[in-house]
Amino acid sequence: MQIYRIEPTEKYKTGSVIRVDYPLGKLKIPIDYHRRSKVNSEYAHADLYITWPEMVGFYAGEITSVEARVLRLFTTFEKEKGTWFKGDDFYLRLQQRIKAGRISYIRPSPQYEGFTEYWSTVLIKMTEEQRNKNTLWTIYYLVDDPKTTSPEGHRLVIRCSFFGTALEPLVEQKLKNNTCKMQWNIDASMSIEVGFYPLILDDWRAMYRGLIKFFNNIRME
Repeated sequence: MQIYRIEPTEKYKTGSVIRVDYPLGKLKIPIDYHRRSKVNSEYAHADLYITWPEMVGFYAGEITSVEARVLRLFTTFEKEKGTWFKGDDFYLRLQQRIKAGRISYIRPSPQYEGFTEYWSTVLIKMTEEQRNKNTLWTIYYLVDDPKTTSPEGHRLVIRCSFFGTALEPLVEQKLKNNTCKMQWNIDASMSIEVGFYPLILDDWRAMYRGLIKFFNNIRME
């Protein structure tokens, strides 16, 4: 595996593009998106940042890393899948929690049109009193449209953390440190964990389309 700079310009004298060669493919990523990366003999990772809603590279926009309008793409590459990074498929994880009785509430999302919410906690069984107290919840947002899928071909799932009383809206959480994530396993070697603040869910379809376009643009045939 290799990660190196190519195509120097006047602005980027050491290279304006990050080239990634990994076991199952090659990528060309404009340097504006690149924050940091690491390579060794068994794995590599590249941290990519995209500003929202412009969907441009971090260094091309006028924004700081602590701002809420940032998508962080923690991109990993492994010689053998699952040896260094977890790479959960959130759709399969949700199905496991449903099967194991780990879901406390299911409802059409009142905030984000097109999703059904599945509320889960670390507790396998909860009393009504526990449900009505501040609790750390994991909320899985399952897209209603079966044609909206992750690269694995499963219906899109977004996972968010929420500390509070069950079924309260997330309005007060949108600018706090609780983040939402998508885990997209691109192929048997490459995975991307996409992290973002809940406020970006207000226009999740545009985010989804923008990420698909970004991934398609950086992949080399």
